[in-house]
Amino acid sequence: MSLKKRVVYTAIFGGYDTLHEPKGLNKDIDFVCFTDDTKLKSKKWKIVLVADNKISSAMQNRKYKFFPNVYLKDYDESLYIDGNISVCSGVISELFDTYLAENKIAIPPHPERDCIYKEASKCIDISKGDPLKINLQMKFYKGIGFPSGYGLFENNVILRKHNDPDIVCLMESWFQQLEKFSARDQLSLCFLMWQQNIKCGSIFEGPRYSNRYLKIGYHKTEENLPVFKKIILYIFLNKKRNRILFFISKAIENIKRLSAKS
Repeated sequence: MSLKKRVVYTAIFGGYDTLHEPKGLNKDIDFVCFTDDTKLKSKKWKIVLVADNKISSAMQNRKYKFFPNVYLKDYDESLYIDGNISVCSGVISELFDTYLAENKIAIPPHPERDCIYKEASKCIDISKGDPLKINLQMKFYKGIGFPSGYGLFENNVILRKHNDPDIVCLMESWFQQLEKFSARDQLSLCFLMWQQNIKCGSIFEGPRYSNRYLKIGYHKTEENLPVFKKIILYIFLNKKRNRILFFISKAIENIKRLSAKS
């Protein structure tokens, strides 16, 4: 059992991502990767080999993403990161100090939208999720009275006091929503925070923004894209980090809109 009280962890299943070695020492923090990849090795991550053939790779990821209170219960605080995110600093503890001093949970805001209803429409437009399940889910939330524009988080980075009873309840409810409705976890979290009166801090050093802590990269399947498509994806992944890339991304979006009209 580790004597450290903070952990950074990720969960990579089905070969979806490449594990990135964290930079710096971060002596006061452990790094843990849950995976089904028997060949995965690391000098800095503790590799925890697990497998559950009864559920999909995506749901295996969600199980570890949502429940550090079960799988990392000896730690008081955790930072979950998606497998395509790199830790770029030896002082990642500063994020814990900054955001968990007054919050039980903190997440980067969504970079494009601040409303689950708008996110639901976007998911349907780009074929991310079952339209029937998404529409049913949004109808249910509207019926309860959940307001539009309440907020939206990206959920690729989550800081938590994961053993806190309020957070445990939130995570259990979140997983239940995924089992009941759409597997798009962005669509349910803010509703549950509203319903359970949970305050969530906004991490402004998210991996899509210029900062010294975290950086977003490609998923493993994206690493082998044709060069042109990979460049376009890089522009959109990093448009919040670089003003030039931001304007290029806007130009590309305008070209797409004009092409769709013609």
